[in-house]
Amino acid sequence: MITGSSAEGVSDHYSDLDMTVYYEGALPDEAALAAIREGHGATQRAWLLGDRADGSFAEAYELGGVQAQIGHATIAAWENDIAEVLDRWNADTPLHKAMSGTLECVAVYGEDLIDRWKARIRAYPDGLARAMVDTRLQIFPVWYVQDALDARDATLWHFQIRVETAYALLGILAGVNRLYFTTFQFKKMHRFVAEMRVKPERFAERLDDLFQQPSAAAVATLEALTRKCSRWLGARCRKSTSRRCSGGSEAGAHAGSTHRMVRCNSLAYIRFTVQR
Repeated sequence: MITGSSAEGVSDHYSDLDMTVYYEGALPDEAALAAIREGHGATQRAWLLGDRADGSFAEAYELGGVQAQIGHATIAAWENDIAEVLDRWNADTPLHKAMSGTLECVAVYGEDLIDRWKARIRAYPDGLARAMVDTRLQIFPVWYVQDALDARDATLWHFQIRVETAYALLGILAGVNRLYFTTFQFKKMHRFVAEMRVKPERFAERLDDLFQQPSAAAVATLEALTRKCSRWLGARCRKSTSRRCSGGSEAGAHAGSTHRMVRCNSLAYIRFTVQR
């Protein structure tokens, strides 16, 4: 199958060519792979990742000025990866990139099998949607300590908080919208956000703005986006979030808000809860 920007029809001057080949039996040995590369006119690999013993690996080499990145996997290994996400509800793995890539791939051979995989991946389970939210519920409420950070020469930490909060909100909304998401090599954010039915107004643009704004304005944006997502979780994830938030000591609840403060390792974190 062809995946990535070529399959999606959005490739540009910087794009590589992504392909994955699946095998019913054993993976090809080094001699077979070398013969294929040489047949394409590529005598050297650019890189090799993974372990054949695990049932999958990837390699890359140059073809006519374009890097071809080719994954090799047994069908058994790939179907186990699908199960890791869809059956075991792993919400924090780069395998999500492979899930979304499969949905947008172009089948070169074995279309019936690939169509079955696509149908399975499209059936986004409720448990995975909950896990996508639950694994990202802790968000550092920087708006309560903004003045202190400004006084402590904490620029790098401040930008770290912006990045981590942006990723957390993207992952939470991915679960609400039943989209696959990973921070691994995350690109094409505007296109990804455009697929969301439920999202704050100008969500992608406001995330972009976080990294152009001065600290006080960025914190105000983070707080507004976090509170908006909190309200949606209140409507959609009541049972799950209430159960998750039952532990820990409450450091304070703010009247009229939809969140609760929890102390953890001397830092204040926000956990989404639902208030009637």
